[in-house]
Amino acid sequence: MLRHKLVAGLVLGTALIATTLGSATAASTSHAAAPQWPYQVYRPSTLPKAHPVPLIVIPTGDINYMVRTTLFNQAADRGGFVVAYAQILKSYNDIAHTQPDTAANPYPDMLFLSDVIDKVTAAENIDPTRVYMAGFSLGGTMSYRAGCILATKLAGVASVGGVLANANCVPSRPVSLFAVNGTSDPSYAASAGHWPSAASAVDLWKGFDGCAPGTTASTTSGAVSMQTWGSCRSGSVVQFATIASGTHVWPGEPGIAKSSPDGQLDATAAISSFILSVPHASNPALTATIAGVTVKSGKPRSIVVRITANAAGTVLASLAAGSRVVYSHSFASRTRTTSIRLKLSSRVKAGTYKLTLTLKTANGAKVLHRTVRVPR
Repeated sequence: MLRHKLVAGLVLGTALIATTLGSATAASTSHAAAPQWPYQVYRPSTLPKAHPVPLIVIPTGDINYMVRTTLFNQAADRGGFVVAYAQILKSYNDIAHTQPDTAANPYPDMLFLSDVIDKVTAAENIDPTRVYMAGFSLGGTMSYRAGCILATKLAGVASVGGVLANANCVPSRPVSLFAVNGTSDPSYAASAGHWPSAASAVDLWKGFDGCAPGTTASTTSGAVSMQTWGSCRSGSVVQFATIASGTHVWPGEPGIAKSSPDGQLDATAAISSFILSVPHASNPALTATIAGVTVKSGKPRSIVVRITANAAGTVLASLAAGSRVVYSHSFASRTRTTSIRLKLSSRVKAGTYKLTLTLKTANGAKVLHRTVRVPR
């Protein structure tokens, strides 16, 4: 089970981490297209698709384990959101040697998570301004990293028992954070040369989000202390839950005694409440261009269109001769480049037309034009 591997990775010493990750990191420096790894989507049967809803992406090495341990499906039923469990088949563990990982040149696992966000957003009518990531142990560490690498796609991240290993990262915009660490968990204390303490990681994130000094709320209930910084840029929020004598488990998971330190916090409920209540950071301005247009003859004639944009959305493509529209078709577009083949019926006569692409996203709308010549 991956959980035990993750625990071992945190508990064992620096020498073993460097030895076991050195070869894996070297292999991962070739940043290819997004891997086609599996993912599982849960949408409550009572949740209509008429209105956009939030999405939580959970990176994990064992989907069944996270479904069983976190009970996020049940939380989605109560809270009205969609959950996507993303299976990381090859670990790009960022406890060591991950500084080359950037938003401009991400590792394959970040490309995969980005692709999952795009696909689920398009298929499940997700509000792209309310996409979050949450994970446990190395999944929590990966969530921290996604907050840096995929900041333009995430409103917030939640890390349970994770560490901020790539401390040199700077998110391109404010991303809310909810961190949970037990004081008896190896993730709580600093590891020289590998990761800062949990408190230092939260302090770094407060700097990323431009939070004002001083907490806006601080509470203690039994073993659980909760600190919140709400005066941050773009409405982002940073929250830090510390569990006195807490260990490397998902707090509140089935089987944990309610009286134990780890049983005194329901991490799933706390994260759900956090993502449903915090304001989401504003999106960057939309940028979009037509990357290419190719007209193909034959039967049927078609126009292959490639558009590049920094946000996913929907596109209405139309062909017009003067003021008369002779063809229209709508399709979903992804972040980065989308290619679509527009098949033309015999009713579209040969001639010169104005191709209009109207892109609508959460970041705004943009209208793109190109003149095309349709053959016989």
